[in-house]
Amino acid sequence: MARRRGDEETVAVAVAEPPSRTPTEIAAAVADETQRLRHDKLVAGLTRWRELCH
Repeated sequence: MARRRGDEETVAVAVAEPPSRTPTEIAAAVADETQRLRHDKLVAGLTRWRELCH
């Protein structure tokens, strides 16, 4: 679960940014980062699957 811990740390950094951001902006930043991380995991998984099959 090392990857999971990394995801949580990344999200924590996004939330810890300057207080000038509204809660809505912070939530949007967290959602964007979460979506990016999911995409990266998907691409890595598909790449690995392709390597194993060929």
